[in-house]
Amino acid sequence: MGLDDKTYKPSRVAGRISEAKNRLILPQEYAADAKTLERDRRDNLGEVHRIYTEYFRRCRTAKALDFDDLLLYTICFSIVSRKPVVATPSVFATSWSMSIKTQTTRSTPL
Repeated sequence: MGLDDKTYKPSRVAGRISEAKNRLILPQEYAADAKTLERDRRDNLGEVHRIYTEYFRRCRTAKALDFDDLLLYTICFSIVSRKPVVATPSVFATSWSMSIKTQTTRSTPL
């Protein structure tokens, strides 16, 4: 992406992405939120939205999850199904596979 690794330290970028996921904000919502973008610009992290979008795309391509994804997809699955979710490995696998199936049947990305 051609970004300065001293400005875009992995820990800072990961923190912003983690914060977004904890607030149930996906990449396109992150990129559309003026307050978030302004805060990133103010903190010299104006490209975090691009990093988050690419990171999200690469994770989906690899069918990989990070810890925040486990929480995000479990909560989303619980909301969509309107059932309380018990955090078990099978629930994580189910919520991830449902997410992938939903994404492949939509004409627009999540």
